[in-house]
Amino acid sequence: MKLKELSLTDLIALISTISVLVSVTSQAYFYYRLDALWVMSLLTPSIYFVEVVKVIILFILLFSNILIVELLFKKIIKYISGKKKVKLLNNEADVQELLSRQQKKYGNNLTVFLGIMIFVEWFLLNYFTNIFRVGILLWISAISGLILALLTDKEFDRTIRYVTLGMILLCVTALNAELKIVELDRAPYVYLKNDNDEKYRLVEVTQDKVIIFKVVDSNYQIQLMNTDQIKKIVAEVSPNQ
Repeated sequence: MKLKELSLTDLIALISTISVLVSVTSQAYFYYRLDALWVMSLLTPSIYFVEVVKVIILFILLFSNILIVELLFKKIIKYISGKKKVKLLNNEADVQELLSRQQKKYGNNLTVFLGIMIFVEWFLLNYFTNIFRVGILLWISAISGLILALLTDKEFDRTIRYVTLGMILLCVTALNAELKIVELDRAPYVYLKNDNDEKYRLVEVTQDKVIIFKVVDSNYQIQLMNTDQIKKIVAEVSPNQ
């Protein structure tokens, strides 16, 4: 069934289903990495909505980045090709073979160029923000490769394109969760009323509960507290401010 054949109600239902799957997957991956899947049952719908928005923004940013890199690559190729001589061929078979070779060469060179640009962007972001890790680079590379294949490979049929798009969404949800884990190191400090000012970190706030953690022996220890047990929450001030 084609998307244009769906009614408005069916389309909304489809988008809602995909959104729920994306948000649940992102949160499940996040708390699985923290070894705290039990937290999932405590999350409110508003948190899931935020996850969908963040995944959509990530997808748009990565997709736009690929388009910009491809446009830059085309301009470079056009500039270089403008100074080269082209041999004219009269044989149709030779022309098709030449076009096939050139298309394959173009795809390979674009992939290499994309890899270099992603590494440069990752290095610059890591230099200025100091939040990116090698795992983040690997997820971004995988997503970028899938998006590039989706845009450039004309041999993909509809089924393969849908499967590739699904893989991209799953990878973006995993990337979103990995970014959240990195950001835990900058999470606000939480002070409890009866804990002698020991500092915890804030994960999320849900209903009347606060999810906090502290790192013990390189492991995240997740705790659930009522809001009335919280003395104060203090955001860490950046040294650059």
